[in-house]
Amino acid sequence: QVYKIFLGFINISDDRPAKALYKIVVHLIHDYGCEKNLIAQSYDGAAVMASQLNRLQVKVKNTFSNATFIHCFVH
Repeated sequence: QVYKIFLGFINISDDRPAKALYKIVVHLIHDYGCEKNLIAQSYDGAAVMASQLNRLQVKVKNTFSNATFIHCFVH
């Protein structure tokens, strides 16, 4: 069964580069024990999140090879 879960809000207003966001995402993935179950990642179109040039989605994909990036079409 595939499902998604809202994990909560995190204040990132003081540190927003991809490197800082990556640390937060990896920390949450490890805290929730999702390492082996993570198969996708989705963000809005902001360059720091979705860009293929060493941004967040690339960093997560490099750590979790099954975490395919899917652009968020909801907004």
